[in-house]
Amino acid sequence: MKWSSSLLWLAALCASYGGICGRDPRADQWQDMSELGRQVEEIIRNEMSSRATSEEIWNNLHTSSNEVIQRAGFVAINLANKVQIAITELIASFVESLGNALGELQSFLQKERNTYRSQALQDATGMLTELNAVILDLEASLERIRGQQANNDQWELQTAEEWKLWAAILVSSVRESTEGAGTGTSKAKNITQGLNTRYGLRLHACQEGFIWAHTRFNLELQETLEIAQNSTDVLIQATVNCQVVGDECRNAVRKALKGLIEVPVQLDRFRDMAEHLLVLIEESNQCLSETLQEYAGQRLKVESELQDIIEQYGNTVSPETVTE
Repeated sequence: MKWSSSLLWLAALCASYGGICGRDPRADQWQDMSELGRQVEEIIRNEMSSRATSEEIWNNLHTSSNEVIQRAGFVAINLANKVQIAITELIASFVESLGNALGELQSFLQKERNTYRSQALQDATGMLTELNAVILDLEASLERIRGQQANNDQWELQTAEEWKLWAAILVSSVRESTEGAGTGTSKAKNITQGLNTRYGLRLHACQEGFIWAHTRFNLELQETLEIAQNSTDVLIQATVNCQVVGDECRNAVRKALKGLIEVPVQLDRFRDMAEHLLVLIEESNQCLSETLQEYAGQRLKVESELQDIIEQYGNTVSPETVTE
């Protein structure tokens, strides 16, 4: 089983930065990840103490059968997926509540005759309009990321399947040509599997930068969105109360607006970060393309090497044996 090192680092991250993974003490998944993170860190330290290079360490972790690594991989993947789903739902809910609130405010403003309340409601409308624009821009950027990610995931599955098929065909050809005799078949398996494993890890490495940045981005964005929506709900409730308790309207709206002053800037920052993630995807795709070109060249060498094995076997078979 292969695990992206970014997912293993996510486990380690939870051990090192309890503020990220422990922000909700009721969530068992975070506690589980934090404990796994400590164990993963210990494994990494042990690998490093054996003077292994960073590449060797990650190769070992990628293919490790260690129960902790296996479990950390499953939990991290599950957690990363949950966070991404949560973000999608949060944004959809945010957009819906903003749209509903703006519609009600427009209707209320048309009827409001009190100057102070009218000004307070206009200020609230301005903030909600700004938030709506920013969150829609962010949503569009995230949708582009999801689209690119889905394409890459599908491509990776297809590539892995094609590589396996290629290797199986070559091994079968060697087996048939050598009639299963000698070590030709086992050599063919080792050569093709070695090539596919080596370049499979390199393809994963091409995406490490993006996956790691995306994981951190999602964790931070989820927390920011939750805070932003809570603060927005306070403002929306203040505008609703204006229709009931008019005297407190202006002060309540002002107070709620103070809690939202930095939110548009924060969400704008995440939109910029999302654009940077798209750049990382492009860089990842360029790396993938270059690696595939190199892999194609290595394939030709492997095919030639396996042909040599077949020819060597043919040379060991005497004409008399063939006649018989």
